Amino acid sequence: MRRKIKKRQQAFTLVEVTLAIGIMAFSLIALLGLFSVGFQASRRSAEATALPTLIDLIKREETAGNGTAVGSTRTVFFTYEGEKTTAADSHYQCIIEAKPPDATVLPHVSGNLVLLMVTITSPGSEKKVQISCIR
Repeated sequence: MRRKIKKRQQAFTLVEVTLAIGIMAFSLIALLGLFSVGFQASRRSAEATALPTLIDLIKREETAGNGTAVGSTRTVFFTYEGEKTTAADSHYQCIIEAKPPDATVLPHVSGNLVLLMVTITSPGSEKKVQISCIR
């Protein structure tokens, strides 16, 4: 007598399913790690672009004569987009200190030159910049 051979059902075994889930989980964890690196790079790039813009805004304001009196310090706040705001809504805090130029270092400078020490603080970073400004 001949035995009938049953057709094998087409399906995945438990081992194959477990292996596929493990590979997918490993891939997702690797992708999530890349997202973190991408977001950090994006934030650093935005800060690197924003800082020169803020410095230019401060320099224009100081050049126009609306700025810090020589020998004094003032604080200005900016949003993430670079607009002036109050302390509560700010992303950047700029401390501006205006000094007269050192006559021994710059003996041939007229009296309209002001040296500005600008400290720009944002979450996670602090940059100090010296700007020369003619009023």
